[in-house]
Amino acid sequence: GLLGALLVVTAPAMASASVTTAQAAKGADIDTQVALQGYLIKALGGEHYLFRDQSGELKVEIDNALWRHIDVKGDTPLTLTGKVGNTRFGPEVEIDHMQLADNH
Repeated sequence: GLLGALLVVTAPAMASASVTTAQAAKGADIDTQVALQGYLIKALGGEHYLFRDQSGELKVEIDNALWRHIDVKGDTPLTLTGKVGNTRFGPEVEIDHMQLADNH
């Protein structure tokens, strides 16, 4: 289950993040640390993507440099960490680290 997967992750960013779902990130304050596990389901243009987890969907911004050699499809489980930002289109999480989820 999701809880088991979260407990396995020992990255420091994961431990300090109080927000771990798309739904919670949408209501969080600016600069709140976020750690998400889920899927990128759509490219929105530029460095913007639509992320989905069990709680819902969320816009994220992922710098091109973070992609490196990660081959991501719509069903590739990912762990994303970053912080909440705000755009004129609403809340968006600025991702600073992306990796394949442990169970993949």
